[in-house]
Amino acid sequence: MGVYTAELNRTGTTADIGAIEAPASSMRRIALMKAEFGIDATPADATLTWQLIRTSTANTGTSVTPQPVNPADAAAVALAKDVLTASGTEGVLLESVPLNQRATYTWVGYGDGELIIPATANAGLKLKNGASSSLGATATVTFRE
Repeated sequence: MGVYTAELNRTGTTADIGAIEAPASSMRRIALMKAEFGIDATPADATLTWQLIRTSTANTGTSVTPQPVNPADAAAVALAKDVLTASGTEGVLLESVPLNQRATYTWVGYGDGELIIPATANAGLKLKNGASSSLGATATVTFRE
């Protein structure tokens, strides 16, 4: 099983930063191991709510090529998308973290705590700023498939 990273950027018109999802065919189970996210706009004192949410349909956005941590691994089957213009169907809220806009946050799924995306067509996990859709944001996710 390979480990991959992808940088996701929010510059679109939605609060969504980006998503990792299984494709419609050749699905694999994906485990989100780590997510780092923050605002890359001018520093200000504002409260934001970072969220990790399950999705059950495909998100619409710009494709991002996940990079293997070990260059000997094959290309990722999982899809990474940023600059989302249309959100997939949201499901269960798995993580919600209120932070100041100046803070950067790292979520890590230690041990068996990874967030799992089932090997089901278009199933995924979305990173979202639940408090504001007007600020640019960046996230780097690390996942295993």
